[in-house]
Amino acid sequence: MAIKRGEITEALHRGIRTASEDYRIWSGTLAQPPEFLIVVEIARALNRRLGGCESLQLEVQFGVLLENVSKGPGAPFKAIDPRNKADVALFNGDRPTCIIEVKTNPAHGGIVHDLERLRDIVYTCRNERRVLNRGFLAIGLSSDDTESKIDSIVSFFKDKRNSNRARAKPPSAKTWDNQASIVVEVTAARNG
Repeated sequence: MAIKRGEITEALHRGIRTASEDYRIWSGTLAQPPEFLIVVEIARALNRRLGGCESLQLEVQFGVLLENVSKGPGAPFKAIDPRNKADVALFNGDRPTCIIEVKTNPAHGGIVHDLERLRDIVYTCRNERRVLNRGFLAIGLSSDDTESKIDSIVSFFKDKRNSNRARAKPPSAKTWDNQASIVVEVTAARNG
């Protein structure tokens, strides 16, 4: 049975939390874990939930993910550089079904760029059956002002949720021990 969107969201939260807790033990500080550690723990959490013919890969170039996709008319490629890589890509057989971008720096510039890229990809693939029909942006936070950062990021997504190309669902946020994870799902717009 294929992994469900709720299972993906939970695996993203779990991966961020596991990476944060492990790094706290290893480093002896409350420092933010490196992004690559979060990506690995997310991959581990996702792998536990994958169905029979599903798999995942790390650091897959967007050009490879989109090479067999028939692009719809007017498909935007502004934010998609084929040489850039998705942090995590889920596959059903040889067909990519979902991409995940991970952020540890909550600066709006990087978040906006990743959100635009996810929107462009799901819009580009909107007419393909079961190919890259959703993307996720997973944000890990660790600091004394986590609550204000969460509020700022959640407010940002409330303002930037929808476009004529894609929809960003309301963010899912979880907090623990002065740390947090925020997950945003992006799907193609219904009228796109």
